Amino acid sequence: MKQRIETNKLKQKLSIKQFLEEELEHSSRQAKKLIKEKRVWLNDKAAYWDSSIKAGDKLEIEQNESIRQEIVPQNIPLDIVFEDEYFMVVNKPPFMVVHPTKNIHEGTLANALAYYFKEKEIGSAIRFLSRLDMNTSGLLVIPKSASAHSLLSESSLLSESSLLSGQSVNNCILKRYIAVVEGMPEPKEGKLELPMERDIDNPIKMLVKAGGQYAATIYKTKEEYNKASLIELELLTGRTHQIRVHMSYIGNPIIGDELYGKDSKLIDRQALHAYQLMVTHPITGKSMIFTADIPEDMKRLIQALKADMKGSILDEGL
Repeated sequence: MKQRIETNKLKQKLSIKQFLEEELEHSSRQAKKLIKEKRVWLNDKAAYWDSSIKAGDKLEIEQNESIRQEIVPQNIPLDIVFEDEYFMVVNKPPFMVVHPTKNIHEGTLANALAYYFKEKEIGSAIRFLSRLDMNTSGLLVIPKSASAHSLLSESSLLSESSLLSGQSVNNCILKRYIAVVEGMPEPKEGKLELPMERDIDNPIKMLVKAGGQYAATIYKTKEEYNKASLIELELLTGRTHQIRVHMSYIGNPIIGDELYGKDSKLIDRQALHAYQLMVTHPITGKSMIFTADIPEDMKRLIQALKADMKGSILDEGL
């Protein structure tokens, strides 16, 4: 069965490879398999690796249960926040990759879920509604079927479209994060609308650039310390590294973010946690809110900043 994919929000042309990996968050291996098996259709024709896609194009993907089944089951503990027959919400710890990559085949969240699905006799492929960076902790939604994934994806697209147009939202997925950043953002709260694209000189990084894909983040300062702040963020779009890029661009990089800021003696990852999700249930239509407490390493960082009245620990290189 082919699934129609929304393309109207694209701000620039992308290759099919970029679209599958950046917009739909498939791994490189998954994207390659979909294209090789001619399961990606662009304007009613089989798409190729370098085919270009733009706003308004007709894109369809034939999802096969075998696409994501090449995952080794591993008995890794899961922090399950919610589960019913349609989807799960899991609190991912820091330092865990979501899905196997070319270089990382084991120890991922997908490996843990493959084992859990096998033990619970859940006959479904492993799907993620969105991803988190390896060193970002927090909540993720895992649909348990292709139909649940499709319905939740539609809610996600509706959420973004409605929020950007200022409409009220009934069926939506809202994502809120908590972060500790360098300095004090000015103003203390606001909406960042900063287009982004991949850095051609360093493909691992994203950057703010005119003409890039539209990206919007709402932020609000919750606490201020000496030379640092605790902020809450809400994603209106879901670009790769969006929060990290936006905060770095305005001069308030996330503490511990080696890619967009600098490393820290106080925490060995970026201090970023996806702490809250509001999800519209794909079947009942009920709004559900899930929350995950701030992890211990971020709590220790906050306590250290609160105790440092002069800001000297930040002067010493974070």
